[in-house]
Amino acid sequence: QHFMANPFTAEQALLSSLAAERISARKEAAAAAPPRPAGAGLRFRAIPPLSERQLATGEVASLPGYGRHALAVSSTGHAGIKEMQLARKARHEAELEAYHRRRTGVEVDLEARTGKAGRNYRKLVALADEELELSFDELGDAFLLDMELNEVRDAWGQIDEQGSKRSGWTAQLKADLDGIEGERRSICAAELARLLDALLGIAHLLPNDLERLVEELTHETNLLILSNRDVHATLVARLEQREVKQQRERRERWEQRLLAWRQLRHAHAVACYQQALHAPHVVSPPERAEALADLSAAQRAAQARREALLEGLAAREPPDLDERAAAAVAAQLSAVSEEEVQAEEARVEQLMAADAELEGTLRDGLEFLRGRLLHFGAASDEAVEAQIAATVEPLLARRREEALRFVAATQRALQRRRRRVHERALALAATVGRVGRVFDDHAAEITELYSSLRCDIATCRREHEQRDRSSEEALDESLLALRRAADKEECSLHAAAATETLSAIAEGYRVLHAETLDVVARHPSAVGSALSKLHARLCDSLRLKACAEGSSSEHGGEEGGEGGGE
Repeated sequence: QHFMANPFTAEQALLSSLAAERISARKEAAAAAPPRPAGAGLRFRAIPPLSERQLATGEVASLPGYGRHALAVSSTGHAGIKEMQLARKARHEAELEAYHRRRTGVEVDLEARTGKAGRNYRKLVALADEELELSFDELGDAFLLDMELNEVRDAWGQIDEQGSKRSGWTAQLKADLDGIEGERRSICAAELARLLDALLGIAHLLPNDLERLVEELTHETNLLILSNRDVHATLVARLEQREVKQQRERRERWEQRLLAWRQLRHAHAVACYQQALHAPHVVSPPERAEALADLSAAQRAAQARREALLEGLAAREPPDLDERAAAAVAAQLSAVSEEEVQAEEARVEQLMAADAELEGTLRDGLEFLRGRLLHFGAASDEAVEAQIAATVEPLLARRREEALRFVAATQRALQRRRRRVHERALALAATVGRVGRVFDDHAAEITELYSSLRCDIATCRREHEQRDRSSEEALDESLLALRRAADKEECSLHAAAATETLSAIAEGYRVLHAETLDVVARHPSAVGSALSKLHARLCDSLRLKACAEGSSSEHGGEEGGEGGGE
């Protein structure tokens, strides 16, 4: 045991044991295995140091004797020993081969697990890449126009969360690879311990050779583990570097989308406000349409009142058609015009109030636009003010100018229309008044002609009555004398005087009739002349061309006949 405990004298002790007699107990003691290490591991614990007595005994035993001991003579040529050595060698190699097979299986299993971990990582990263692309697709120009700043920032939160997940997956991959390598180390340590136990039991090699063999296998395993860990560390470092690079790229890409959002929302807000200024409800506000409709209704009502007044005036006939009636209608037309002026002024004020309200609304919208542009942050405050002054303020000023121009044009149009209609109505009333005055003059002239006719007839009758009164008195005297006549001769004389008086009376009546007929005969001519004068004055009043002279004469004769008949 002391000799076997010394690794330097193990071979000398084995030779000494072969030179001595063959004792089974000694052979068993010589074949006994050295003490095992305390525990299994990649590196085995060294043999404990020998005591001084053991060292001294070993040194003495290692001194050469006087002459070498020759091997004992064997009748079989030591065939048993050789067979034992071959058997141990075969078992030794079988154990080594079994170790390599087990290690190969372990390597295959661990490599499969390593590949599975890598594939799972790649799948997760691919899914994360798809989700990231979807997130960036949701930040397209068409979607950015409907998004607010908090939504864009929330999108970055989701993207950054994906980066955190990817970092976690990388850390998990690193932990899985480290776990696989740790498991490889544990399994290889157990297998090496198992191999060492088996080889020590076989004892084909000396313990120091076995230790060197196990150290070589352990060194190979350590090199493999170190190589794998180096590869894994390099892989994880590259993945982390790539993740950092991709995170920076994603941040830059998101910042570009944020800048695009600012620019798009900025341009869209300005365009929407400009479009709102050209919208129908701004160019032609409903309040303006309502005010114009009210104006139109008021104009129609005023015109209807004018037409009613003028139709009532036109429906008059002489003697009701006179200048006083026309003057009354003209006064009523002036009152209608005044009421229409008040109504139009009220509607114009309504237009101005509606435009002022719209202007206030647009100014409020401009302030909101300014706030939104500053919120978007696509340009500085000075640039925003400059853009508003260059692109928005001119449109507002132009709209205001056009609105005021429209109101002024409406006022002028209303005044022109009202003045024109009122003047025409007054002109028509004046025309009717002139016609009435002409008819009044004509009626006065006809009345005067009729009075003159009656006066002439009365004069003729008065003169006739004066002449007839004397004749009647002479007739009464003749008849009285006839009744008082005493004889026939005196009676004949008075009868002749009475007859002569009766003849004078009859002649007086014939003279009266002739004079009356002469007066009456002159009247139709005077009436016809008055009618001709009426016709001429009516034509002059109505600004009509008078008829021809012949037609006027015929018309005058007919009217004279009618007048004579009247």
